[in-house]
Amino acid sequence: MLLLATALWAPAAHAWIYPEHRDISDAALRDLDAERQTKLRDLWALARTGHGRFQLVAGREIGVTFFGYVGGDDRFLALTPTDSGLVAVPIALRSIEIDAPILEYRPFREFTSRQTFTLQLQLGVGVSIPEKVRVLIPPEYDVPGLSKSYFGYVRLGFDFRRYL
Repeated sequence: MLLLATALWAPAAHAWIYPEHRDISDAALRDLDAERQTKLRDLWALARTGHGRFQLVAGREIGVTFFGYVGGDDRFLALTPTDSGLVAVPIALRSIEIDAPILEYRPFREFTSRQTFTLQLQLGVGVSIPEKVRVLIPPEYDVPGLSKSYFGYVRLGFDFRRYL
């Protein structure tokens, strides 16, 4: 119900899209003196390489994913050491994954007054925190000692928007 209400409400949000941003920026630039306009142009030139745009995005966003909290615990095989060697033991667990992008690269970004699209590549880091680990079968095996695992990632995204 909430999703439906959000979908019906979203098309009514017409404020603060690209044309308004462009007009506000144009007005602000016209009020700058020539020296500051030159400095601003130089800063933009540094940010825009001939191969796209790089941006440090650390702290801009963070992702949190809850695995096994809806629809039951996640299940997989964990290698557990025994006297006879490693044994694959079926376990169930819940885990929380937290990730944060650090650097973003956009090779292109195109926009008009009616639509915009971009391709982005993000480099980031994260941590996976296991919780509520239990052995499914056979119950005589000990619960494996799972700990936090840290990781890095590369995320590729494509964003397309059409404005009404």
